[in-house]
Amino acid sequence: MDEREAYASRLRLVLERLAATLEEVPATRLDESPLPEGTNSPAMIAAHVLGAVRGWALGMGAGVDVERDRAAEFATRGESAEALAARLRALADEVDRTLEDLGPDRLGEVVTPPQALFGALEARPIARREALVSAVQHASEHLGELQLIRDLYRTG
Repeated sequence: MDEREAYASRLRLVLERLAATLEEVPATRLDESPLPEGTNSPAMIAAHVLGAVRGWALGMGAGVDVERDRAAEFATRGESAEALAARLRALADEVDRTLEDLGPDRLGEVVTPPQALFGALEARPIARREALVSAVQHASEHLGELQLIRDLYRTG
């Protein structure tokens, strides 16, 4: 397994777990935040991961021309768990295909992507490799968040 395959494999694992966890959230609570203020609903988390991974892995990491609307990610409502889970799984497939075509010598390239891909962070020069690591890290953090919310909703 080369480095690109490792990134794609880790992203697939996290995206698959996100999809499976999302499907375990009661449908009536998919758009519900676990606390009155300052937390995200399961649907928002899924939409945010979709946007963030597209921006970080595909846009910055692989150099694909992608657009990202972070505000829209956090306004997500009314989409079913099945639809969001299907989009997460489709993104895993897209990452696999895209990174397969990325030359290993390009991982060290430093690029300066548009601000929108960085989300809330300030745009800066970034190595493609770092962007891929960041995509795995960020998606993993939100997987833990979603698992905790799912567990809270199961007991309450």
